[in-house]
Parts: sequence; C-alpha cells; structure tokens
Amino acid sequence: AHLQVMRGLLAAVEAAAWGGHFVGFTAALRAFNRTAGRPFAAAQGGVYAGPEVAAVVDRADRLGGAGSGQSSWGPTVYSFAPDPEAAARLAAGLAAAFPALTVEVTEPDVTGAVADGGPVYLPEW
Repeated sequence: AHLQVMRGLLAAVEAAAWGGHFVGFTAALRAFNRTAGRPFAAAQGGVYAGPEVAAVVDRADRLGGAGSGQSSWGPTVYSFAPDPEAAARLAAGLAAAFPALTVEVTEPDVTGAVADGGPVYLPEW
C-alpha cells in the first residue's frame, strides 16, 4: 500500500512539474517527502533525519516556504519560493533562525541530467 501511495504522489509531482504548476508541485512534493519518511520514523524519531532537520523544515514552512522537505537521507533541507524576492526573504529568515547553518538560494536546472559513461538505472516504482 505504501508503494502505491508513493507512486501516486510521484505522478502528481511529475504532472505538476511538467505543467508548470508551482502550488500543485510543491504540495505534491511536500506530501511525497513526508510519506517517504514514514517507514523510517521509528528509527529516526520522525519522518526526517532527526529533530534538528524537522525544526528547519518547520521553520521554512512558517516563513512561507513551499514544498519544504529533506533531501534524500538529509540533513540537507530544501524549500521553494515563487519568486527571487520571496526566496531572499525565506533565506534571510532561515539564516537568522539557524546561524550555524549554511543557507543558499539556488535556481532549478531545467536542462536535465546528462549521463556520461555507464548505464543509467531508474527506479521501477
């Protein structure tokens, strides 16, 4: 059942991304990220890789970030903003709340990945 839910959420992320729907993309990505962490919650104390990561995700959400979550196994946290000004405000708020962390604003790379060399294996969800 968990795998089916993940497939559905991944399809929603993909459809919203291809359609250029910021709100739908970030909402689906947020749901995907939290659902992906549920099987590990007992071992790590929640859906993220510890309470520190959860605190950063929570603060990003409260500062207006969208689709906030943990990248892979963490501890990198990401959040989206609809425009550069909102991204700058979000970054400034996170930097003020967590001065020991490195906070960066980046833009998506819309060119896609290029595989050099060996075969590329995609997960069969």
